[in-house]
Amino acid sequence: MFSLIIVVISIALVALLAVATFFYGGDSFLRANSEAEAARYINESQQISAAIRVFQADNNGTLPGDIEGDLVGYYLKNLPKAGEDWNIADNAIIKSVINGDVCEQVNKKAGWTNPNFGTDPNVGEHEPVECTDPSLSSASYFCCSNTVAD
Repeated sequence: MFSLIIVVISIALVALLAVATFFYGGDSFLRANSEAEAARYINESQQISAAIRVFQADNNGTLPGDIEGDLVGYYLKNLPKAGEDWNIADNAIIKSVINGDVCEQVNKKAGWTNPNFGTDPNVGEHEPVECTDPSLSSASYFCCSNTVAD
């Protein structure tokens, strides 16, 4: 009987510890997931960007019209894992990003700060702006209005 009580108490303590870990450390788990996803997008965009530069060198500075049609097979072995929705527009590589936390992590890794940060209390330091914002031109990659561009 004593052993049963010890086992029940042990299980209760482990369950309590698990709940406390997610309650107090849940933000860390979510932040790490956003950071990893942002790093993946940045890496993929840099791979595609390098392939575009080599394509331009081979084609007198012409931009490829289609990532999959013009780059895959010659300049890229295949599209990056999440490559279904990468596009080229106005000398930028664009990918749809749904998660705002991931978008902020991309901007943080790029060292880009929202120009309204500090003057507007409702704006986060790395919060995305509209893709037409002129402050984005100084960043090598950035996240704006749900897109990652390089």
